[in-house]
Amino acid sequence: MKYIILINLLFISSLLFSQSHVVDKNKEAKKISAENWKKELTEKGIEVKGDSVYISDEYKRALNDDNYRKLVLYPDEYSWNLVTVLVKLNKLKPAFWGLINLYSKSPEDKEKVLTFVLTYDKIFQMDEILVATFYTYSFMNPESSVIIDRQPETTRPDILEQKLRNVKEMVTYIRQFKETEKK
Repeated sequence: MKYIILINLLFISSLLFSQSHVVDKNKEAKKISAENWKKELTEKGIEVKGDSVYISDEYKRALNDDNYRKLVLYPDEYSWNLVTVLVKLNKLKPAFWGLINLYSKSPEDKEKVLTFVLTYDKIFQMDEILVATFYTYSFMNPESSVIIDRQPETTRPDILEQKLRNVKEMVTYIRQFKETEKK
Protein backbone atom coordinates (compact mmCIF):
# COMPACT_ATOMS: atom_id res chain seq x y z
CA MET A 1 0.00 0.00 0.00
CA LYS A 2 2.86 2.39 0.83
CA TYR A 3 4.34 1.70 -2.58
CA ILE A 4 1.08 2.51 -4.36
CA ILE A 5 0.80 5.84 -2.54
CA LEU A 6 4.46 6.60 -3.25
CA ILE A 7 4.04 5.78 -6.95
CA ASN A 8 0.91 7.94 -7.13
CA LEU A 9 2.73 10.85 -5.47
CA LEU A 10 5.64 10.52 -7.89
CA PHE A 11 3.26 10.35 -10.85
CA ILE A 12 1.28 13.39 -9.69
CA SER A 13 4.41 15.45 -9.01
CA SER A 14 5.88 14.60 -12.41
CA LEU A 15 2.55 15.47 -14.05
CA LEU A 16 2.44 18.82 -12.26
CA PHE A 17 6.03 19.55 -13.22
CA SER A 18 5.40 18.78 -16.88
CA GLN A 19 2.27 20.98 -16.91
CA SER A 20 4.14 23.92 -15.38
CA HIS A 21 6.90 23.37 -17.95
CA VAL A 22 4.29 23.58 -20.76
CA VAL A 23 2.83 26.74 -19.24
CA ASP A 24 6.32 28.30 -19.09
CA LYS A 25 6.92 27.42 -22.74
CA ASN A 26 3.56 28.92 -23.73
CA LYS A 27 4.36 32.13 -21.83
CA GLU A 28 7.75 32.34 -23.51
CA ALA A 29 6.20 31.75 -26.95
CA LYS A 30 3.62 34.50 -26.34
CA LYS A 31 6.35 36.87 -25.17
CA ILE A 32 8.43 36.21 -28.30
CA SER A 33 5.34 36.63 -30.49
CA ALA A 34 4.53 39.98 -28.85
CA GLU A 35 8.11 41.17 -29.28
CA ASN A 36 8.06 40.19 -32.97
CA TRP A 37 4.72 41.97 -33.42
CA LYS A 38 6.12 45.17 -31.88
CA LYS A 39 9.25 44.86 -34.03
CA GLU A 40 7.14 44.55 -37.18
CA LEU A 41 5.22 47.70 -36.24
CA THR A 42 8.41 49.75 -35.96
CA GLU A 43 10.12 48.18 -38.96
CA LYS A 44 10.38 50.46 -41.98
CA GLY A 45 9.26 48.86 -45.22
CA ILE A 46 12.25 50.16 -47.13
CA GLU A 47 15.41 51.41 -45.49
CA VAL A 48 18.96 52.10 -46.56
CA LYS A 49 21.54 50.66 -44.17
CA GLY A 50 25.10 51.41 -45.24
CA ASP A 51 25.33 50.49 -48.91
CA SER A 52 22.41 48.07 -48.71
CA VAL A 53 18.70 48.56 -49.18
CA TYR A 54 16.59 46.60 -46.71
CA ILE A 55 13.04 45.64 -47.74
CA SER A 56 10.66 44.22 -45.12
CA ASP A 57 8.28 41.29 -45.59
CA GLU A 58 5.29 43.63 -45.25
CA TYR A 59 6.65 45.87 -48.01
CA LYS A 60 7.14 42.82 -50.24
CA ARG A 61 3.60 41.65 -49.50
CA ALA A 62 2.17 45.06 -50.33
CA LEU A 63 4.21 45.21 -53.53
CA ASN A 64 3.32 41.71 -54.73
CA ASP A 65 -0.27 41.21 -53.55
CA ASP A 66 -2.65 43.25 -55.73
CA ASN A 67 -5.73 42.36 -53.67
CA TYR A 68 -4.05 43.36 -50.41
CA ARG A 69 -3.11 46.69 -51.94
CA LYS A 70 -6.56 47.36 -53.40
CA LEU A 71 -8.75 46.12 -50.54
CA VAL A 72 -6.72 46.89 -47.42
CA LEU A 73 -4.02 49.48 -48.04
CA TYR A 74 -5.33 51.72 -50.78
CA PRO A 75 -9.13 51.66 -50.89
CA ASP A 76 -11.00 54.12 -53.09
CA GLU A 77 -11.78 56.11 -49.94
CA TYR A 78 -10.24 55.83 -46.48
CA SER A 79 -12.80 55.48 -43.73
CA TRP A 80 -13.05 55.06 -39.99
CA ASN A 81 -14.93 51.80 -40.59
CA LEU A 82 -11.91 50.32 -42.36
CA VAL A 83 -9.54 51.52 -39.62
CA THR A 84 -11.82 49.98 -36.98
CA VAL A 85 -11.96 46.63 -38.79
CA LEU A 86 -8.18 46.56 -39.20
CA VAL A 87 -7.66 47.31 -35.50
CA LYS A 88 -10.08 44.54 -34.52
CA LEU A 89 -8.13 42.15 -36.77
CA ASN A 90 -4.86 43.29 -35.14
CA LYS A 91 -3.66 44.65 -38.49
CA LEU A 92 -2.33 47.76 -36.80
CA LYS A 93 0.21 48.92 -39.35
CA PRO A 94 -2.37 49.06 -42.17
CA ALA A 95 -4.77 50.73 -39.70
CA PHE A 96 -2.14 53.38 -38.93
CA TRP A 97 -1.70 53.92 -42.68
CA GLY A 98 -5.42 54.58 -42.82
CA LEU A 99 -5.01 57.15 -40.04
CA ILE A 100 -2.24 58.91 -41.94
CA ASN A 101 -4.64 59.22 -44.88
CA LEU A 102 -7.59 60.33 -42.75
CA TYR A 103 -5.48 63.01 -41.03
CA SER A 104 -5.88 65.63 -43.74
CA LYS A 105 -9.43 64.71 -44.75
CA SER A 106 -11.12 67.25 -42.45
CA PRO A 107 -10.47 69.13 -39.18
CA GLU A 108 -12.75 66.66 -37.37
CA ASP A 109 -10.86 63.69 -38.77
CA LYS A 110 -7.55 65.31 -37.85
CA GLU A 111 -8.71 65.68 -34.25
CA LYS A 112 -9.99 62.08 -34.12
CA VAL A 113 -6.73 60.78 -35.60
CA LEU A 114 -4.67 62.65 -33.02
CA THR A 115 -6.86 61.35 -30.19
CA PHE A 116 -6.51 57.81 -31.54
CA VAL A 117 -2.75 58.12 -31.95
CA LEU A 118 -2.23 59.61 -28.49
CA THR A 119 -4.26 56.78 -26.98
CA TYR A 120 -2.11 54.18 -28.71
CA ASP A 121 1.03 56.11 -27.71
CA LYS A 122 0.39 54.94 -24.15
CA ILE A 123 1.09 51.39 -25.37
CA PHE A 124 3.45 51.90 -28.33
CA GLN A 125 6.00 54.43 -29.53
CA MET A 126 3.59 55.96 -32.04
CA ASP A 127 6.04 58.52 -33.38
CA GLU A 128 8.36 55.71 -34.45
CA ILE A 129 5.48 53.57 -35.74
CA LEU A 130 4.00 56.35 -37.87
CA VAL A 131 7.36 56.97 -39.54
CA ALA A 132 7.82 53.22 -40.13
CA THR A 133 4.29 53.00 -41.54
CA PHE A 134 4.99 55.85 -43.95
CA TYR A 135 8.18 54.16 -45.18
CA THR A 136 6.32 50.89 -45.61
CA TYR A 137 3.29 51.99 -47.62
CA SER A 138 3.78 55.49 -49.07
CA PHE A 139 5.90 54.59 -52.09
CA MET A 140 3.25 52.23 -53.49
CA ASN A 141 0.32 54.56 -52.93
CA PRO A 142 -1.61 54.73 -56.23
CA GLU A 143 -2.34 58.42 -55.56
CA SER A 144 1.34 59.21 -55.98
CA SER A 145 2.95 56.19 -57.64
CA VAL A 146 2.57 53.47 -60.22
CA ILE A 147 3.97 49.98 -60.04
CA ILE A 148 5.75 48.84 -63.18
CA ASP A 149 7.29 45.36 -63.21
CA ARG A 150 6.90 45.16 -59.41
CA GLN A 151 8.85 48.41 -58.99
CA PRO A 152 7.13 51.52 -57.58
CA GLU A 153 7.70 54.71 -59.50
CA THR A 154 6.67 58.06 -58.03
CA THR A 155 4.50 60.07 -60.40
CA ARG A 156 3.15 62.66 -57.95
CA PRO A 157 5.90 63.66 -55.51
CA ASP A 158 3.67 66.49 -54.24
CA ILE A 159 1.19 63.97 -52.80
CA LEU A 160 3.99 61.88 -51.32
CA GLU A 161 5.47 64.99 -49.71
CA GLN A 162 2.06 65.98 -48.30
CA LYS A 163 1.71 62.61 -46.58
CA LEU A 164 5.23 63.00 -45.21
CA ARG A 165 4.31 66.46 -43.88
CA ASN A 166 1.24 64.92 -42.24
CA VAL A 167 3.39 62.30 -40.53
CA LYS A 168 5.90 64.93 -39.39
CA GLU A 169 3.07 67.05 -38.00
CA MET A 170 1.59 64.06 -36.17
CA VAL A 171 4.99 63.11 -34.74
CA THR A 172 5.60 66.70 -33.63
CA TYR A 173 2.20 66.76 -31.93
CA ILE A 174 2.92 63.46 -30.13
CA ARG A 175 6.29 64.72 -28.88
CA GLN A 176 4.82 68.04 -27.73
CA PHE A 177 2.06 66.20 -25.92
CA LYS A 178 4.63 63.97 -24.17
CA GLU A 179 6.58 67.04 -23.09
CA THR A 180 3.52 68.73 -21.59
CA GLU A 181 2.60 65.47 -19.82
CA LYS A 182 6.02 65.40 -18.15
CA LYS A 183 5.48 68.87 -16.64
